[in-house]
Amino acid sequence: MQERNEVYLPFYDRLKAVRLDHGLSMKAMAASVGVTGPTWSNYEKDITFPSPGTCWNIQCVYHVSEEWLMTGAGERYEDGYKPGDPLGEKSDYFEELKREAEKLREKLVKALEQKD
Repeated sequence: MQERNEVYLPFYDRLKAVRLDHGLSMKAMAASVGVTGPTWSNYEKDITFPSPGTCWNIQCVYHVSEEWLMTGAGERYEDGYKPGDPLGEKSDYFEELKREAEKLREKLVKALEQKD
């Protein structure tokens, strides 16, 4: 998937490349990584930069190499992934993280209640 001279692609163009590789609208891409459509649009226009968490979401959901996303160097996708391959196992990971976070929150609330 890597194109020549991707090291010279600006960050916002790398984001757009991932979105276009998957045939997604800005709104769909935004929703898949937990931001709004206007926020994603601002990323692609180089108005704002995604948070580290959003970058991590992009990497997880779309198997994007951190090195490539941040610098343009190396392969665009990890582990031989190619757009069109199933993404489900990474997307399921977010649901698992949400469940774990909720369990931790509940434990914290109980611990704080017992402390009082």
